[in-house]
Amino acid sequence: MSERIHKSFTQIVIEGRGTNHIVETLYGILNRNVVFKDLVFNRIYIVSKSNKFKDDIENLSLDSMLGKYFNYPVQIGSSIYGYIIVDESKDTNSLEDLDKITIEHASTVIKLNIQKEISNRQIEQKYRDEFIQDLLLNNIRTIEEANNRAALYGWKMDRGLVCVIVDIDDYKKRFLSLEKTKGLEEERDIIFRLITAKMKKKFYKCFYTTYSDSIVYLIEPDVSPMKDFFIKLERVSEEIRKEIRENSQFTATIGIGSYKESVIDIYISFIEAQKAVRIGRTIYGGDNTHVYDDLGVYRMLFDISQGEEANNFCSQYLEKLIDYDRKNNCEYMETLRCLVENDWNLKKTAEDLFIHYNTMKYRFNKISEIINLNLNNREEKFMIELCLKLLDISKQYSLYMKTNI
Repeated sequence: MSERIHKSFTQIVIEGRGTNHIVETLYGILNRNVVFKDLVFNRIYIVSKSNKFKDDIENLSLDSMLGKYFNYPVQIGSSIYGYIIVDESKDTNSLEDLDKITIEHASTVIKLNIQKEISNRQIEQKYRDEFIQDLLLNNIRTIEEANNRAALYGWKMDRGLVCVIVDIDDYKKRFLSLEKTKGLEEERDIIFRLITAKMKKKFYKCFYTTYSDSIVYLIEPDVSPMKDFFIKLERVSEEIRKEIRENSQFTATIGIGSYKESVIDIYISFIEAQKAVRIGRTIYGGDNTHVYDDLGVYRMLFDISQGEEANNFCSQYLEKLIDYDRKNNCEYMETLRCLVENDWNLKKTAEDLFIHYNTMKYRFNKISEIINLNLNNREEKFMIELCLKLLDISKQYSLYMKTNI
């Protein structure tokens, strides 16, 4: 009997039928209400004539279900794919040995089915990622090629797109530290699943691909006018950042590019979203949302900061101070930066640096002497502020390029 049961389940897999057929077969053999709670793809397969059992499955938490009903974990090693739950009290278990063998056989073929679906999805996602990344890197030059490749996945990209990047703050920094990388990777994957579910729920069409510490979405506008769509994007971005804060040890910076009517121009929106993340994080810190078109003068500063002229400009004003710090083991650059952040308020800077006010005045005068500027002059203050902004943006961008090669 056990062999016949095993063959009936195995035949379902051979014929390419799904998990729903396995659960229906299990119900027919056991003659009991039964459900498979799929934790991998977040699905519920239920065959039941009892409304009470259905209500419990739909309304109880997983822990409550497992505490109330007989259940069998579907797992490989330490990975639990889900639970087979039978309408049988856990406390007064009357299942016979053959029933338990039947459930075990069902579990085996469910595992095969899930592994097959995971493998198929991974292969399909690989090709989808390649297509989207080709769009982002401007490797697709004609609309015809883009449309033909999109059609392979049942996609239509004919109404224009906006690029949104969700970049996990300090992920690479923690990854390169002594922390356990496996735990960080698992947490990153949880974050990606969390925000992808949110994006798919909030937007009609949402295509995505992942990088080491960021996930890129191409979103089709579903609200008009475009101004209202960007308001929606910012609102959803705020919700995503809140969920990341509440469900992980990380925060995220979100960059939003401009709308591009043609799919082959989406690479421009991608570049803008990258810049929005880098510039926004430099100027305002992490855990913020930035729309590229709203960054104003900082967009210009970013482009300027990449040139040799900007490097020469910063060297003219700050190189002497940097060299002095290096040779004399001082921290005048840090003092100057803190001073600028506090709008040149000596008292507030002294408090932030935990030094006496007289010490702060001495440092202020010493910095003025080293760089040979009158830091009581508004124009010369502005030069220093501009140098620090350019230096920060340039260093941030260089770090990003270095870690992404």
